[in-house]
This record gives sequence, structure tokens and C-alpha cells, in this order.
Amino acid sequence: MVLETVKVMILYIIITFFATVSVDILWSYYIKRVSQGKAFQAGLYAGLVYGNTVLITILYTENHWLCIPVIIGSVLGTYLAVKIDTMNTIDFWEYIDYIMS
Repeated sequence: MVLETVKVMILYIIITFFATVSVDILWSYYIKRVSQGKAFQAGLYAGLVYGNTVLITILYTENHWLCIPVIIGSVLGTYLAVKIDTMNTIDFWEYIDYIMS
């Protein structure tokens, strides 16, 4: 019984951590699309951000120890978002625009 509880807690930690990392990355894409005036793409990113945020909020309000992976995930997510943004690669939406034209 205790082992199952530990397994569930580890799963919650992993989900919370990666959801927080993805929120920071998605948030940076959202801001970029809003500043470019791309309403539809910004709306899609906003939906993903809010969906992940709801999941994170539900998890850490049930167990306050999950605030630790939220904090660590937000640091890593912000770092990765900046690194991804400064890479000289074509992004997904530019690729889609290229294919459609």
C-alpha cells in the first residue's frame, strides 16, 4: 500500500514538473505570436497554457509539496524558452506558412 502511494506521488511530481516546463515554453510562444499579431496561433498557445496551468493548480493545491517541482520546472522552462527562442531554427508556424504558400 505504501509503495503504491509512493509511486503515485512520484508520478505527480513528474507530471507537475514537465507541465510547468511546458507552460513556460508555451507562454514564450504565446507572447511572440501576440506581438506578431497572429491571433489564431496565440489563441492556441493560450489554450495550452491555461490547460496546463489548471492541471498544475489542481495538483499542488492537493499536495503543497508539489510546489517544489513547480519552482524547479519554472526555472528550467524559462531557461529552455530563452534558449529555444535564440536558436536560429525555423519554428513550427513558419514551417507551416512555408508549406502553405
